[in-house]
Amino acid sequence: MNKLSRFQKISFSCLLLFLFFFFIYGFVIGENSAGGGGYNGDFQTTFKNLQLFVNNNFLEAIRLTTDNNLYYTNRPPLLYILHSFLNPFSNNKELYRLSVFFISLLVPLFFYLSLRIKFKKVHNIFLIFLSFLILLSPYFRTSSYWGLEENYAFITLFLSFIFIKKFFLKKNYYYLFSVVFFSSSCIYFDQKFIIIPLICLFLLIFSNIHLKYKIFSTLLYFLLSIPFIYLIGIWGNITPVGNMDIYKVGKKFHPQHICYMVNILAFYMFPFLFYFEKNKIKIFFESIYKKKINYLLLIISFLYLIYFIFFLDITPSYKYGGGYSYKIAIFLSSSVFYQKIFLSLIFIFSLFILLFFINDNLINALFILFFSLSSVTINPLLHEYLDPIIFVLFFTFSQSKINLNIKSIFFNFFYFLIILLIARTYYIKVI
Repeated sequence: MNKLSRFQKISFSCLLLFLFFFFIYGFVIGENSAGGGGYNGDFQTTFKNLQLFVNNNFLEAIRLTTDNNLYYTNRPPLLYILHSFLNPFSNNKELYRLSVFFISLLVPLFFYLSLRIKFKKVHNIFLIFLSFLILLSPYFRTSSYWGLEENYAFITLFLSFIFIKKFFLKKNYYYLFSVVFFSSSCIYFDQKFIIIPLICLFLLIFSNIHLKYKIFSTLLYFLLSIPFIYLIGIWGNITPVGNMDIYKVGKKFHPQHICYMVNILAFYMFPFLFYFEKNKIKIFFESIYKKKINYLLLIISFLYLIYFIFFLDITPSYKYGGGYSYKIAIFLSSSVFYQKIFLSLIFIFSLFILLFFINDNLINALFILFFSLSSVTINPLLHEYLDPIIFVLFFTFSQSKINLNIKSIFFNFFYFLIILLIARTYYIKVI
């Protein structure tokens, strides 16, 4: 571990203060950098959802989630259940917002604890700084400021990671139960976080632990999935009926979303390339055609692009969605054909970025393929689905061997800061 100079320590300290106070500043001014903020935005529906659980007993509130006039969201109700039981400010809008803001401040803390376990030989200030970079996420910020729904799942994600690391170091049922419990809890906050129990189960099943632990974890995952199976039964879908008029999950397939999702994934994963040694990236591109899996993915992608350009309708169902590449495409040209050509070029560039990460380790491949394939069931497809979960997954569950150095960390800081500033400007003009 190399020592940092006095100037470097001061620089990191100043940037940490900037990140912290810039996050607080966003709350003070009521920032809306993801489109769902504001008193007239998603806050009014989330607070209404909360009152359903505050004013009814548990079983009655669960039953009433089938009424779209009372419960309007595309996420499960665990956060509302917890607030109704534990948050004394759940009846006051301003105090509720403030309480969610302070709860969100726990996320960088748990992020840091996760990083501390994974990167034992890295300077502490690097890890603190990395954990604070989540405060630049537009969607994390907006969720923190306006009492939205997703931030809670990050706490259970980090706890899942911490406990699975502890379990593999000292195998006992307490740690194993904690892994299964917290990773399963992720889904009850946000369905897309199903990737967390999938990764945990994958790591457990394909490890060299005793068979009894594998059987125990599999059975426990099944038991903890029963409440969600019940919710699917009363909703008739994996999302509540209240938002089915917008989020028609699984009702129709949208193959054009694979292009958008690949482009968004690469957009968020591109800065992580700077954590790898240049020689490793060079070797990958020199030997890319030596692996059969790369041939297969490239052939499938080529056939998909032909289908995308000549047969798919990319006319959006809503005025929003599609990610940055689609927004740039419609800005550059009104011709659908030229829009498709532009999107395809970005897709090809993005594909090679993702292939590098897929080749690097199986966990990367798992979450990249999960988000890419699941995108066909989601409409509209928004950046918020990957912000900031890709950043978090890469620095926790991903098994990439990376070098956390000053240059790469600073590059990530400026990269995500620019994204935030663009998002803030964009939504000020749109809303």
